[in-house]
Amino acid sequence: MSNPESLTQQSLIEHLGELRSCLIISLSAAAVGFAVAYSFIRPVADWF
Repeated sequence: MSNPESLTQQSLIEHLGELRSCLIISLSAAAVGFAVAYSFIRPVADWF
């Protein structure tokens, strides 16, 4: 584990900025995943 004294404290604005960037990356990855899955919808439907 990391030493608590070595951790830097962030202000609320910095936390919100980090949260925003993580959410944007996560939603972008989910959108790419849905787009890839959507491209295979016809072959999967024909298989069923």
